[in-house]
Formats: sequence, structure tokens, C-alpha cells
Amino acid sequence: MLITKYKGSKLEIKKLMKKIKNNPLVSLIIPYQNQQQMITSLLQSILTQNQTNVECIFINDHSTDGTSKVVESFCKHHSISSRHLSLVHTTGKGQAIKYALDYSNGVYMMALSPFVILQPHAIEQFISIIPEKEEKGQNVVAVYADQRLFQTYSKYQYIGEKQNTTIKEIKDIFCESFWPSPVLFNIEAIKETGGWPVDFLGEGKYFSELVVLANLYSVGRFIHIPQVLSFYLQANIEDRMRKDYSPVLQVLMRKVFSQIQTSQEFVKDEKISSKI
Repeated sequence: MLITKYKGSKLEIKKLMKKIKNNPLVSLIIPYQNQQQMITSLLQSILTQNQTNVECIFINDHSTDGTSKVVESFCKHHSISSRHLSLVHTTGKGQAIKYALDYSNGVYMMALSPFVILQPHAIEQFISIIPEKEEKGQNVVAVYADQRLFQTYSKYQYIGEKQNTTIKEIKDIFCESFWPSPVLFNIEAIKETGGWPVDFLGEGKYFSELVVLANLYSVGRFIHIPQVLSFYLQANIEDRMRKDYSPVLQVLMRKVFSQIQTSQEFVKDEKISSKI
């Protein structure tokens, strides 16, 4: 055991501890399969992040092109803490993320598809709004919102943070935008609500984040809910499911939103209802 003594005033020690607390480790979980060109841009954007306290966990889902070589080169030649894992069976993104969480050392995590490009301030801005809330005794379980903090090659191009969210209970989600992905999640909160969902294989890249958010909502009280969740708390829930989701995912989402609707704490919140 190595014991050291920090020589400094109590104020300096307090500032140091605050700096450590305000700079939590973020685990970037990146499943991939045959996405060599796309992942190169993502890796470059990770290297430009203002928030440097990150670790990368890559999961090779039976990629057959040169993606794994690109990842191996990144892990070897850059100082960012990295881990390169491989799935034994082709089981999809949800299982890959769940597997990666077992190896995560972070306080927060973000699942990134290889086609995402992070703006330099993206992770830093997510993290920056958390300490203020937690100093007031509010537990931040997820962060995303309506600012264009991410550029992607797909139509889902925006997440960010909502500065003026009101908090009613101990858990806190900053969100009102349409699609909740990617999202910065508190890892302990995910574990406490059943872990990362793997019930729906091959159902698309973004549905697991949606289910995690729904699970968090089902055990807490929130004033602001994202549009993508509020749609399914309205009378036309069945029509929207038939239009938006495949039959397999419909079953899962019906179960999740049924849990939310039967939560007495949730449905009695008049301010939540007024937002729908």
C-alpha cells in the first residue's frame, strides 16, 4: 500500500476534490461490424474531445473487413485507455453493450455507433451540467436534449442538454427532444433498472437507448419527458406502434410503456401530463 500526503491548504484540497468529481470517467462503448470507413471519423473525433477523461470499449461483432485493424491501431498508438473485445456469437448491439458494461470503469457511459462524429465540446458539455444539479442533491441518471452536439451520416442528428429543467424528485433527466440517442447514462442507474436491454435482436441501432430511458421513467418521477416517450402515453399508442415499430419491438415497447402508465407516482404528476 502506498500512502502519500498532499501538502496544501484545505481550500486547495477542496478544489482538487471538486475537480476530480467534476471530471468523471466516461466509458464510450462502440460496437462495430464492417464499418471501417465510418469508424475512422468517429475515432478522430474522440481524439479531439475537450473532455479527456474517457475510456473506449470496442466490441467486434464478427466484423469481416478492416475495421478491427483500424481499432487495434487506435488502441496501440493513442494514450486513451482502450479495450478491444469480441463477441463469441452474433447477438446484436444490445448484447454487445451489455457485455461491454461488465468491463467498464466509468461513472457514465455513452453507446456510440461508428457513423457518429462527436463535436469537440460534446462530452464536455454533457458533463458540465451535472455537478450543479448533484450539488443540490439531484441524481442525474441521463443527459440529452435538443442541441446539435453530434453530426452523423443518418437522419438522427441531434442531442444535447436542456439547461432549465425542473427537478421534482431525486432522479433527473434533461430531455425534451425527439429522439433519445446517443445518451449519456449513469452506469449505476442502468444496473439498478435491470441492465442494458437485449430482448429485441436486429431491431435497429437506437431502440435500446429508448428502452433504457423508459425503464428509468418507470421507477422515478420526472416533470419533463421526451416527445418520443410522450407519444406512447397518448390514446393513439397502438396506431403509432403499428406505424413505427416492427411486430417484435411492438411487444417489448407495449410492455415497457404499460409499466410506466401503471406507475401511480408517474401518472398522478399533473405537470407531466401538461407536457404531453
